[in-house]
Parts: sequence; C-alpha cells; structure tokens
Amino acid sequence: MDLIKFIKILTDKKRLRILNLLRENEMCVCELCGVLRVSQPLISHHLSTLKESGMIKSRKIGYWSYFSLNLEGLSELKRNILEAVLKEFQKDPSAIQDLKRYNACKSRPDKTKCFSLSKPKICPHTRIDIKSILEGKERI
Repeated sequence: MDLIKFIKILTDKKRLRILNLLRENEMCVCELCGVLRVSQPLISHHLSTLKESGMIKSRKIGYWSYFSLNLEGLSELKRNILEAVLKEFQKDPSAIQDLKRYNACKSRPDKTKCFSLSKPKICPHTRIDIKSILEGKERI
C-alpha cells in the first residue's frame, strides 16, 4: 500500500479510536463495538480497511476474531507515522473516554466480558494480554 493511502486511512476518527484501543490490548469485535458504542457492521468495515493496510492483524478462536496492532508488519516510516499519530490522538477526549470504558470492562472479575450494544454476554475465549507479555508475565 502506498504512503498516501496509508495516511488517508489514518484520517478517520473511528479508525483512530480502534487503533488507540488495540494499542492497549488485543480485542474482539464485540469488545470494540461495546467500547466505541457503534454497530458490528461498522466496526467490521473499519477493521477490514485497517487489516488491508497492514496496521492490524487478526487471529481466530472458534467464532471470535481477535485484532491487534501489527507494528512489526509495517515499514519503519509507516510504523513511525502510526506511533506519532496515536501518541497525539491519546489526548483526544473521545480516546480518553474509550479507554475509561475499556478499563471498566477489563476490570470485571473472571472471564473476559464481551458486550454488544443490546446486552452483555460472556465470550468463552481467552485473550492475550499484550502488556503482560511485554513485561514477561504472559496471561492466556
């Protein structure tokens, strides 16, 4: 993907909100829908665009797909652009609110709680805690 297309993808606020959340941890679609308070088709559309660009990657467990940043899959220039944009976007009020919602969901005991716009549900899957892996304390 050329640089102009890559930068155009970063001009959409919902995509930036998704990337900002994935910077924290791997997430499934229903978690992203709940935190961002948007519909599953809209999230899936943006995830597809981000995956095509190489900014995110996914893995599948049963019916659930998990998405995470794919910094190692980007060129150094694109990685630097993405990191700089996300660092600046963290100051945006919507990004701050998204992280508050994400942390409230994450702090629930027991299993990972995924939620839709209509009602909460527990997804029977595990998630990789990116920060723990980086600190050498893997949790699956």
